[in-house]
Order: sequence, then C-alpha cells, then structure tokens
Amino acid sequence: MIARKIILIVGSRKDPHVRGVRDDLLCLGAQPIILDRYSTSDTLTINPKSNSIVIEAVEGTVDCRDLTGAWWRLKPMESWNPSIAADQVAREFAAREWTSTLFSLPFLVDWVKWVNPFPAHITASYKPLQLKLAHDIGLSIPETIISNSFNHVCREVTNHRESIYKQLSGFRFPPDQFIFTNKISNADLCGEEESIRRCPSIFQELIAKKVEWRITVIGDNVFSVRIESQKFDDTKVDWRRAQLANMYAADRLPADLEMRILDLHKQLGLTYGAYDLIESITGDAIFLECNPGGQWAWLENATGLPITRSLAAQLLSS
Repeated sequence: MIARKIILIVGSRKDPHVRGVRDDLLCLGAQPIILDRYSTSDTLTINPKSNSIVIEAVEGTVDCRDLTGAWWRLKPMESWNPSIAADQVAREFAAREWTSTLFSLPFLVDWVKWVNPFPAHITASYKPLQLKLAHDIGLSIPETIISNSFNHVCREVTNHRESIYKQLSGFRFPPDQFIFTNKISNADLCGEEESIRRCPSIFQELIAKKVEWRITVIGDNVFSVRIESQKFDDTKVDWRRAQLANMYAADRLPADLEMRILDLHKQLGLTYGAYDLIESITGDAIFLECNPGGQWAWLENATGLPITRSLAAQLLSS
C-alpha cells in the first residue's frame, strides 16, 4: 500500500486560500496538516536535542520527519482590540513568540520541498531588490526613487507630470488598514519633510495605463489575468480599492514577456509568485512588483483558472 503524502500548511483555517488548497490536496489523495497559530487547538513541540518536531493539529498529529512537502502561507496576525491594553500586550507578545518559532521551522524541516523556499520567500518580498533584478533582465520599470531625503523626493516628483507614492512593506495599521498606492504632487509634499525623513518610501512616475496584469506563476505554469482597471474611477490608480469589481479576464502574455517573467521568477528562487504589471497606453509592459505570498482566490472565481489545483499539485511533486 502506498503511503499518503503528508503536506504541512503554515497558515490560518479562516483563509480561503488555505481551505481551497487543503480540499484539493484531499482530492488528490494527500493528507494536509494545517498549523494555525490562531487556533489554541493546534500545538507545536520542538526538541532541538533530539531533532523532534511534533505538530498536533485539528487534522491529526504528525512527526515532521514524515512530512513530504510544506506550504508557507503565513499572513499578518489578526488585529487586536486596541481598547484593551492588557490584551494588546498579550497578543503582541504571543505574535512575536509565534514568529520566532515559525520562522525557524523551514530551516529545521529542511528535507521537504517548501513553497516557497523560505530564504527566497523572504528576500523576494523586498521591493528594491525586485525592481533591480527586473531591470537587469530587461523588464521595463517605472522611473523610481526609494528615499527618505526630502530634497531628492521633491526633485523626483517635480520631474514627472504625475507621480505616485506607495509603501515598501505590507504593514497594516490597526485595526486592519493599509496604504493604497496614491497620486501625489509637489503641493502634497508641503509640510511633510519630517514625515518623509522618518523612513524610506517608494516614489514613482504615474504611468498612463491601458490595462494591468496579474501574473501568477507556480513552477513553470503561468496564469495571466488582464485587469481592465481603467473602467472605474476607483481602480484607475490602484485596482485594490475595488478588488471585486468586474474587470478580470484570463489572457495570454506575449511569449517574450512571459519568458522574462519566468526568468525573474527563477532568479528570485520562487516556486510561487504573483507579479503585477502595467500595459501602458503606448503598449509597453512595465513591471511593478512581485508578491511571493500574493492572493489569487478572487481571480480564480472570476476567470476559472485552476490556480489552486496547480499549487496543490506542486506541493505533491516532490
């Protein structure tokens, strides 16, 4: 009798992506085990001396030496209630303890295939590195400055007819807010010198768009979605402002552009990656960024692309 493959998912059972991959793994005959840091029913026990790592989860108990694959689907901790100071401190403490432990796990369980390989997953999330690698392999990128120099930022914004600001990290402001990409002008910078000096940020030229693209790459499989973001006022600068609007269609990239994306994917060392591009009104393809843990469920619902099944199959391929 052939033993079932056991796949670890580090993520939350509330995440529809986790549920979808879990269900497809079950359909493919595998045994998924979810380690959910939000669940007090799940436990993780590590004994460094004996190299024993045991997970007791809702789906069952597994010795990590029996794992055959793992998926890193760790998202930011759920927001806490800022009105309860003691609870806030306790949750922050628990979050840091979980992070310290879970970030060690891919290095301790290094005999299985991780999606993504953890060092690549972390380094690929750095936007300055993404932009440099994309430019080096021949992808076009926007005119960009990453800086906390007020003078440099003012000069960059002055050089363009229109500019945008966006954050470098995926930081969420309590309770559950993040900064969208925003148009800015020199007038917006007045009185903001102290804020700009506080930390580096990305400032780019605002490119006139025809459409946008989200390209999901899993191994060598490319799932391309054309985004008609210019149909709606809310989505012209950042389509995430109305993410569920009717503006998605499965499509194919030009072959040479697809090869460049695959080249970047390999250079980043990723198995899974979600890539955002602009197609300008002049027909040029402009690389924006890569998210090594990007979402896809709403795209799959809109287009029917088998992204979830492809990821499940990738986890079973080792």
